[in-house]
Amino acid sequence: FKDFAIFYRTNAQSRVLEEQLNALTIPYKLVGGMRFYERMEIKDMISYLKLILNPNDDMAFSRVINVPVRGIGKKTNEKIETLATEKKLTLFEASLYAIDTQAFNSGTTKKVKVFTDLIESLQRENQNASPLEAYLSVLDKTHYIEFLKNQDSFEAQSRIENLDELNNAIDQ
Repeated sequence: FKDFAIFYRTNAQSRVLEEQLNALTIPYKLVGGMRFYERMEIKDMISYLKLILNPNDDMAFSRVINVPVRGIGKKTNEKIETLATEKKLTLFEASLYAIDTQAFNSGTTKKVKVFTDLIESLQRENQNASPLEAYLSVLDKTHYIEFLKNQDSFEAQSRIENLDELNNAIDQ
């Protein structure tokens, strides 16, 4: 195997190659790039999907509470974590508790409420959705693609292509 190399043009192509190599138990080493499912945008979308399926997933919650950027900072996250620990709640439940008890100023409360409303809306809308429908709904409701397009960079375009490839992976 050490005598072979596979070259590909775009990062998005790596997913198919990685999956096939894994399926055939062919050892491989990725050089000059990152594994498909370790990329930021892929982890973000998977975290959203995990969170709408299981709002108790604190890791997923922490990853996406401010993705795309919605003005929820480190101090707010720390306060949510403190409430969760004190009240023995998940981070999502602690966010709802903070909103109900007005634990934040009105501006911060509004930002956190926008996020929790988004997650609850995605949960309701995708109860009986296929994985692909849920993914497309998350992309639409979070405005993630618009967030990337506004960056207007080669890297952002590459991230959009990776999200298209995730679409293909979910569809398959």
